[in-house]
Amino acid sequence: MRADVIAAILLAPLALAQKPEVALGRQFAKEIECQYRILHDPAVTDYVKRIADRIAQSAGVNLLVNVKVIESSQVRAFNFPGGFLYVTTGLIARAETEAEFAGVLAHEIAHLALHNGYYSPHRDANSAAWLRGLGGCSRWTLNNRVPLTSRTELRNIEQEADSAAIEYLRTAGYDPLGMLEFYNKLRYEEPRLAQTWSSRDLMALHGYVEESVPPNPEFIVNTAAFDAIRKGFVPEAKPARHVARPTLTRVNSQITVH
Repeated sequence: MRADVIAAILLAPLALAQKPEVALGRQFAKEIECQYRILHDPAVTDYVKRIADRIAQSAGVNLLVNVKVIESSQVRAFNFPGGFLYVTTGLIARAETEAEFAGVLAHEIAHLALHNGYYSPHRDANSAAWLRGLGGCSRWTLNNRVPLTSRTELRNIEQEADSAAIEYLRTAGYDPLGMLEFYNKLRYEEPRLAQTWSSRDLMALHGYVEESVPPNPEFIVNTAAFDAIRKGFVPEAKPARHVARPTLTRVNSQITVH
């Protein structure tokens, strides 16, 4: 029997298992695209997709990521089952380095790869409605939108995605500290997200990176390509506003907060 026929037979059960997930994700994606304006700029979309593909492939994630960019000043990211991933132009503008931006993509890809409970077909209609509203990730919403009975579950899911994202970033050649710095920055500077990343969770992530990801001078921190893409979405400069927040740095292979 031909090898391609054998492969098709072996992969058929997997394809059948994934079909409902893809259909559900496509439904959610269609709703999002009715609510937001999609940016039709091939240069930007291709750039974001290249990073997403690099992260997924380097991490060995067998997933085709369908990336689109939303025209919105909000700092948001969405993911839906089947590989649908959205980021806003506001998020691109708010990230200061490619490593920070890649960290967001890695976290969202982790949700997609782990299939970690957001879209279980056994959930009731009400659960499906609020989960759809979160866009597959509770990092970018207010805690009061999440039912009290589900907050512990979602916190565990987010921690699992963070841990996976750190490994994805390392294998893709990015410094995971970029993701943590972005989380830290948003925690202090975005009031609507202030409760999303607790200081305890961030410090736990810092310790995990310190123990498992030694500093590497070849890690990607920033690129000219990111600066060129970001420049198109950064608003006109305003007088600097001082925000008292700690920053994260590596010192002698240690992560410090100062």
